[in-house]
Amino acid sequence: MTNRFARQARLLAATSLIAVPALFAATDAFAQAKKEGPIQIGIGGYFFGYFAGVSQDDGAATATQAAQPGYGVRNYGVFRKSRIQFNGLTNLDNGVKVGIRVQLRGEANSNEQIDQSNLFFDTQFGRVELGKVRGAAYNMHFAQPDVQAAGGDPWNLNFGDFNGMTVPSGNLLSAGHASYIELGKSEKIVYYTPRFAGFQAGVSFAPDGCYVTGNSGGVNSGQGNAAYPSISGPYGCGIFNGTSNENNLGQQSEVVGIGLNYVNKLGPVDLAVSGGYMHANVESSASGAQLGFKDQQAWNLGFNLGYAGFLLGGAYGQDNNGIARAPLAGTVAGKDAQNWNVGLVYAWDRWRVGVNYVNSEIKAVNFAGTGLGKDKYQGVELGGGYTMGPGITLTAGAEWQKWETYKAATDPTYNASQNSGWVYQVGTVLRF
Repeated sequence: MTNRFARQARLLAATSLIAVPALFAATDAFAQAKKEGPIQIGIGGYFFGYFAGVSQDDGAATATQAAQPGYGVRNYGVFRKSRIQFNGLTNLDNGVKVGIRVQLRGEANSNEQIDQSNLFFDTQFGRVELGKVRGAAYNMHFAQPDVQAAGGDPWNLNFGDFNGMTVPSGNLLSAGHASYIELGKSEKIVYYTPRFAGFQAGVSFAPDGCYVTGNSGGVNSGQGNAAYPSISGPYGCGIFNGTSNENNLGQQSEVVGIGLNYVNKLGPVDLAVSGGYMHANVESSASGAQLGFKDQQAWNLGFNLGYAGFLLGGAYGQDNNGIARAPLAGTVAGKDAQNWNVGLVYAWDRWRVGVNYVNSEIKAVNFAGTGLGKDKYQGVELGGGYTMGPGITLTAGAEWQKWETYKAATDPTYNASQNSGWVYQVGTVLRF
């Protein structure tokens, strides 16, 4: 039953990190590279396709209040999310495994056709990764289990990938609500120790908050002041113009992530616990009216317990977001965010059912650093899945959500800043 920890422990195995994340099934060429030779390439990936219906606050504007977030919004739709992953591996005669991974988005914005791209060296002394990749604190974290499909599902509730509802305007949690602490998939170096007596540690370092593209300027990965580009300089990290700048206002750099977890089987119980910490240095907080940024720090704790088909999991995370008060370009900023989640799943034969709960909040601050209240999010997911065959799962579920943005009830925008309702979904998850 240890494989039910697969999603949260994507890169974990009994003695070392596995070569392919558990979200993806390795092809024969990749999995069976047994002797020294050129790197062999295999293809894996996933495709989520589903139909969703939404019931949310949708009242029209009144003489004293703005329209609610769902007003004029279609209450159903077809959605998808997909990745194609190219995995390369060779086993050298000295026992070292060398490989690459390039993950291609099926749906991309103008900057991110490539989701992740890295090389790795896997030895008896541990594993080293280099490239656009997640850090140690993220990959070693355990949290609530998947309700609908082991290894990832369309809801991805704890990542906030699919909210379904219209997020209220100005809500400071709109960028996500998760106990996973990560400052974007920036260029970094990651090291994982071998697993010893159930314990494993990892550390990652990112010089800057950007990732390499083919243009001269690079692209910011979301580390730091991504919400206020008007007061930030170029992020660098391009492949043609040398190293990146180091004095961007609000940008977080020298990002260190540390992860530690313990995975073991204690009699009939599968146990997994984790802890993570992240620290980054703000490049420039300016002075006077613009003094709104500080070094970013975050930490998390998580666990999974498996017994007789049941999997109980949960986590808590906290992040100061590198914010002291609102920057000059905005009116409100968010700091001291926290998230906790818990879930229970029961799996038998080809079936899987479960329930998850997420609670997130973040403090809103103004120019003076004065607290204005908190933005909040709650989500409850109920659902399940049926495995038709290898890599093919049918899923269904319902998710209740509530978004609250700090506002007085008398504020004319109060209705637009709150939202609650249900999202219903049926679909399929294909992995290959």
